[in-house]
Amino acid sequence: LKEYDGKTLVSVTKEGLELPEDEDEKKKREDDKKKFESLCKVMKDILDKKVEKVVVSNRLVSSPCCIVTSQYGWTANMERIMKAQALRDSSTMGYMAAKKHLEINPDHAIVEALRLKADADKNDKSVKDLVMLLYETSLLTSGFSLEDPQTHAS
Repeated sequence: LKEYDGKTLVSVTKEGLELPEDEDEKKKREDDKKKFESLCKVMKDILDKKVEKVVVSNRLVSSPCCIVTSQYGWTANMERIMKAQALRDSSTMGYMAAKKHLEINPDHAIVEALRLKADADKNDKSVKDLVMLLYETSLLTSGFSLEDPQTHAS
């Protein structure tokens, strides 16, 4: 089912979600993109191959960040099902597994504090730890499973 009542159905867990915005919201989003550009780069460097990109989101309200998948990648649930398959093909798992994008909420206090810390010293261990904690927490809240749950728990 791709369409209902003349409206195209889209998954909110995939990238490219377009929400209606007025001029003030568009201007604020552009300002936020500029303001958080350095933080996005620092987070991408820390997360390296775990995410394809880190971007400022306009879909988040109360969460500091979330994981979304690429437009044609697997959803979190599909990835979980495919990992559970007994006769899965390991060669296809690599490229079919969801290309994850981390979206950050520019209005959240944690993200703002992280930006200030990263601007002060991007090589600070607390910045790296906080980025990893945010990433792993958003993996869980977005429906994915952790690669190493023991490290997250400790």
